[in-house]
Amino acid sequence: MTAIEAKPATGLHVNPNLPDRVSRTLANEAINRAGDNLVCAIEYGSHVTGDAKPSSSYDLILVVEDTLQFYRDNIPQHGHDFGRPRSARFHDALNQLGFNFYYTDIPQPDGEPPIHVKYAVISRENFVKGCNGALAKKDRTDEGGFGLYVAGRMQKVAVRPIAQNDEKMGEIDAAIHRARVDGVRLALGLQQTQFSISELVGSYVSLSYLADLRVERPDKIQTLIERSRQQYEELLTEILAEYEARGEVRRLDDGRWEKLQGIPTSEDVMLRLRRIRRQTAIINFAKNPLTVGPIHAIEYALGKIRRARAA
Repeated sequence: MTAIEAKPATGLHVNPNLPDRVSRTLANEAINRAGDNLVCAIEYGSHVTGDAKPSSSYDLILVVEDTLQFYRDNIPQHGHDFGRPRSARFHDALNQLGFNFYYTDIPQPDGEPPIHVKYAVISRENFVKGCNGALAKKDRTDEGGFGLYVAGRMQKVAVRPIAQNDEKMGEIDAAIHRARVDGVRLALGLQQTQFSISELVGSYVSLSYLADLRVERPDKIQTLIERSRQQYEELLTEILAEYEARGEVRRLDDGRWEKLQGIPTSEDVMLRLRRIRRQTAIINFAKNPLTVGPIHAIEYALGKIRRARAA
């Protein structure tokens, strides 16, 4: 046996480059709960960007091959996470509308306080569909779905895979890239004919908040930009090169960019965002309280309001 530990036959493993014990604990918990059903676990949100408040939950996405099997495995063991009825088929049916969100506390060793986690569950198939949800055309062809409910979270740079099945990550990585490329198309539509990369970053980061009715701190968007400006500028510059290769934009001598053809108008973009906002409102206020139950939903909403007021 060599010094390097062999991976499981499925290719499922914890990311060896995680920054702290909490992320490693979350990764191991994801594998424990989903087993070989797990495609990947992705940590995202304020604890990745570094602007979390003491009361902020850790945000985690579990992409699984079979959501029904996930619920059959987890409702008997972790029933307190799930709203009633605690039926695998009921929660699986809700999951066909996008992420299902749940809240849980994960114990830590050595007397450390538990980790408060908000975790999403989605199938691999619906994750890919959701990453294609930004553009109206993909909704019409059934290639995409759920608006920016999935895609908007994957468009952020604060996305960290913490556990994954290597054999399936090619499709996941491609889907995340597609969400970002389509997000840039919407953000381009909001620009003047000539624009700077900084202006594009501002519109791009704002997209998911324009398409969602939720309580956030007033400085949320600017904080996201300032903490990750370099990463956003590098990401969007790479994607702009793809648009440039197709003749849709060009880079000017002064470093700014110019739109040429094939970019939606600002009116088209805002119409799309308004339609997504209506769809997201139904998910947030009708579906999500069913996944966690009314008590957890109210507790989470009150926590968001407190953090927003304290900002």
